[in-house]
Parts: sequence; structure tokens; C-alpha cells
Amino acid sequence: MQSNEKSVWFYTFHKCASSVVSFCALRNALNLEYVDYEAKIDNGEIDRNDASGIEFSETGKVYAPIRLTGRPSSPALEALLASATEEFVVSRRSIFMVRDPRDVLVSQFLSFTGAHTISEVPEIAREQEAHRNELNSRGIDTFVINSAEETLNHYLQMNRLLEACQERVLLTYEQMVCDYVSFIQDLCVFVRIPFSTQFKVYLLTRPRRKERPNLHKRMGAIGEHRIKLAPKTIDALNSILAEALELYGYET
Repeated sequence: MQSNEKSVWFYTFHKCASSVVSFCALRNALNLEYVDYEAKIDNGEIDRNDASGIEFSETGKVYAPIRLTGRPSSPALEALLASATEEFVVSRRSIFMVRDPRDVLVSQFLSFTGAHTISEVPEIAREQEAHRNELNSRGIDTFVINSAEETLNHYLQMNRLLEACQERVLLTYEQMVCDYVSFIQDLCVFVRIPFSTQFKVYLLTRPRRKERPNLHKRMGAIGEHRIKLAPKTIDALNSILAEALELYGYET
């Protein structure tokens, strides 16, 4: 029987532990049914060219993850990302999660060129392979600089959603790593997560001591941009991302 509790939407970005929080924590919520439309599109369960496959219920569901860094390259993805507007979130329970955008950019590059899973859908797989080859040819410093403006816009979009939403929780990757108790308490404001699952998520989100380039979770450390990027690249990012860094409290 479907729960009568209000549905919840989880908005985040790629490389913010969105997979662990979604697939492990939110999937096991006791009070809401988990719905991952992004995965359904990727595995072909939902036709990417059919927007009617995306439906939202006001009760009984947790929709996760909805990544604002996703590119609306199909009608189905466009329908999913149509939920990421101020008008949509204003009266809907929403969980938001961010990470230092400089670390997000670094992690995106290293993941997309290494461990990122290739879709089983041939059309999507071809697009992913082409994207991977393009990134490798450009290099990490060029990638992060060229992607910084778009990343800034994503963070500003999330801030607009945060300001519009009446029932919201804001989580950060850094909180998850450094203060897990407060992180899980905040996550559980709208969803009930079993203690055993909470502990599993804790174990899965601890940074690795040694980088594992070919795994989905390479390392998970905070401040990777200081190690992976040239100093002049960091200075350029700090300038481009200044508004986002200030909004979310990240130091330069």
C-alpha cells in the first residue's frame, strides 16, 4: 500500500556521493517508495524519446537522484529535469546536496575519463564514448576551466530552488565526510532510514587512503582540486566560481 506521506525529491550534482545517498540510503527509506528515473532511462526501461514515461506522485515516493548537471538530451530527461524549477519545488519536500564545485569538476573529469559506467543502450553508449575521448584529448585543466561557467550556473540554479522551496534540507559532501552524525540527522528529516543502512552509508562514504582510478569511488577526499590542478587553474576557478563559493560557504 502506498504511503500517504508527502513525496520527496532529491536534487544534487554528479560527483556529490549522489549514487550512494540515492541507491543505498534513499532506496531503503521505510516510508517512501524509491524511484530512479535516470537509471530507468539509462537501462532502457523507460524510452528516452517518450516523455510520458516520467510521472510524479504527490505522495508515497522519493525521486532520486535528480542531477542538475544532467544534460536534457532526450524528451524523457527533459521531463525529469522539468521538476527542477522554482514553481515545481515551492510546495514539495526537497533534499538538496552540494559539494565544493572545484572538487566536483575534478572528480567529473577523472570519473568520465576512467570509471564512469557505460550504458547498455547502444545509442547512449556511443555518446558516452565520444564524450570520454573528447575529454582525454583536452586534459583536466582545460576541462575544468571550460566547464566552470556551466558549473556556476548549476549552483546558481540550485540556490534559486533552495530559496523557492518551503520544505527543504541542504546537505553537503563535506558534512557527510566530516560530521556524519549531523549529515544523517538532516537527511532523515523527510525520510526514515534504518540504522543498519545509515551505518552502511557511513562505511561507503569514508574517503579512500589510496586513489583507485578505475573504480566509481576513486578516493572521495575533500580538497582534491588543490592536488590535481595547476595553481593558475585554481586561481581562475576561484574567480569564475566566486559567487557559488560564497553562497555555499566554500573558502578560496
